[in-house]
Amino acid sequence: MPTVGWGSGTTLTALPYKDLIASTRDNHDFVKKVLAAAKKHNKNFDPYGYNDDAMWWGTAAMYAHRAYGDAEFLQYAKDVWERVHKSQVTSAQAKAGKSPVRAQKIKSTCGGDSVAGGMCKINGLCHEYVTDDRFHTQRCFGDLRAAKRQT
Repeated sequence: MPTVGWGSGTTLTALPYKDLIASTRDNHDFVKKVLAAAKKHNKNFDPYGYNDDAMWWGTAAMYAHRAYGDAEFLQYAKDVWERVHKSQVTSAQAKAGKSPVRAQKIKSTCGGDSVAGGMCKINGLCHEYVTDDRFHTQRCFGDLRAAKRQT
């Protein structure tokens, strides 16, 4: 498996989503094989420490669970949620300029908007936030939060 970055995870999401809409299981075995291989390659679906990669894989797992009902897919999504949810910047953290996942001070705003709701990268590399991906990571974050609530 050459990469388990965001592009692979988001691409995989299309297959269970298609099966969910079409009420088929046409891609189940392939999706299961790819998710298992990605998990084996990197237990957090996050090879670079950018939690947005993990969220795309978690979203793929969540859609796989919705489409096929396999408990392991829901567990993958929950595992990703447990890893990344601490990285979301709260309003209080944005105002204080501090996040528990970063040693460095954070800016309270980006482009005139509050960074509340944004995601700090777990490894602290590159940008302070995943601001370029803020909206799609927010979508992943919301989808994973919904998956976490499923029992």
